[in-house]
Amino acid sequence: MHLTRKSISPCNSVIESNALADDSACRNQKPPESGAFPSRPSKDGSATNNPTNHEDSSAPTWSECSQKPKTAKYERIGDCLYRRGGKIVARVRINGKATWRSCDTNDPKEARLWLRKFRTEKFCQRSGVELPGQSLLRQRLTVAKIVADYIAEECPTRTMQPKKPRTMEMEKWGLERIVARLGDVPAAALTFKNADEYKAWRCAKGFESKHKLTDEQKKQTWSRLRTVDMELGYLSNALGLAVRRGSLRANPLAGRNRYVVASGVKHCRDKAPTPTSLAEIEKRLRLDGEHDIADFTLFVALTGLRLNEARWLSWEDVSWSEKLVHVKREKGGVCPWAVMSAELEALLQAMQGRSRSYLLFPSPLDVKQPRDPSDIRHKLTAACKTAGVPHVCPHGLRAYFVTRCREAGLGDFEIAGLIGQRSGPQLVAQVYGQTRPEHVLKQARLVKFLSAATSENSTADKAEDVVSK
Repeated sequence: MHLTRKSISPCNSVIESNALADDSACRNQKPPESGAFPSRPSKDGSATNNPTNHEDSSAPTWSECSQKPKTAKYERIGDCLYRRGGKIVARVRINGKATWRSCDTNDPKEARLWLRKFRTEKFCQRSGVELPGQSLLRQRLTVAKIVADYIAEECPTRTMQPKKPRTMEMEKWGLERIVARLGDVPAAALTFKNADEYKAWRCAKGFESKHKLTDEQKKQTWSRLRTVDMELGYLSNALGLAVRRGSLRANPLAGRNRYVVASGVKHCRDKAPTPTSLAEIEKRLRLDGEHDIADFTLFVALTGLRLNEARWLSWEDVSWSEKLVHVKREKGGVCPWAVMSAELEALLQAMQGRSRSYLLFPSPLDVKQPRDPSDIRHKLTAACKTAGVPHVCPHGLRAYFVTRCREAGLGDFEIAGLIGQRSGPQLVAQVYGQTRPEHVLKQARLVKFLSAATSENSTADKAEDVVSK
């Protein structure tokens, strides 16, 4: 037998009517009178649930359980002022939203003063006017506090990106000198005069570095001025972060002129060798038995790689079929390869015959580790002194590569790709750009300043003058 909706609807109506009757009976039921609760005998025979029992006379009644706790009401005592719980609160708007602010007093006179203060703060924030209290706190903020907050934030960039560990370490060294001299100066009161005084203090050796400097480095006053500019730049970064955080209104050192001009900066092109001096350096290193350093010097001069880019190369990175050397560029460089010229291919073949490790330039103490960079610099400097040629640094060999490419007719844009320079041709022209006087003289002699017809006419005129005489 199949049941239909019509067949079960009477049963449902009966059930629903009974449920409604029970519900209405429960709502109309009154609280039971005292003594109406059934008593439950305890172990000793006395009733426990009976409210009339003297032992349970403190139990709450039905009406007491059903009542909700009363909350304190707001009593209006004036314009936007209300009293509640013995304190006066003010009705204000913060960021467009109505809220309550406690006046922390019960005196209406003092409450009106607090309401006036709240409205003044709102007006100042809306109009961009600085409050007196904030100005006083800003004047008390010292350079040492600004630097400490900057270091605690891990020295972020202007775009709030993390810096490399080596960069952070350099900034901490520079800011240590800044705090030693300008730590007690209020950050908002910094002026260019403070920067000039700091420069004079640093040039007078007011701060002794823990790192030992050579005699040549001590004579170079331009390097000390450049270091001062870098340290003041670190301080400017810390002040910029304080402005971003709202601790300062503006960077007081913004727009400061540097102490080192571009013409006084020595670049790597000043430490680049000539083809003749490079041959003398290689010859001196070969005679001293430093074949690895000689190979490294020629390799960097023929590829234009940086020191650390060449140190970690292995024989797996050399592609003989493609005539390329795969390189992991530093500083986010482009073109992760170096072109294998005929001279470089001959050098690599000679190096492979003397190879004793999977690295191109292994350490003499551990063949699984690359050559130490300080060892390369020291051996190269010693070879320059022995050969009697000007000083050459490893980065100067990179400038030598750029110079030879320029003399071959390549443009700065093409050279920037060959050396993996991400900044493009502008930096190549400013830092690496150099052309030897011999090459300029050679190219100038190839230039024809007069056309062929003009030169023939001038020759004929000279011949007629000779005949007439």
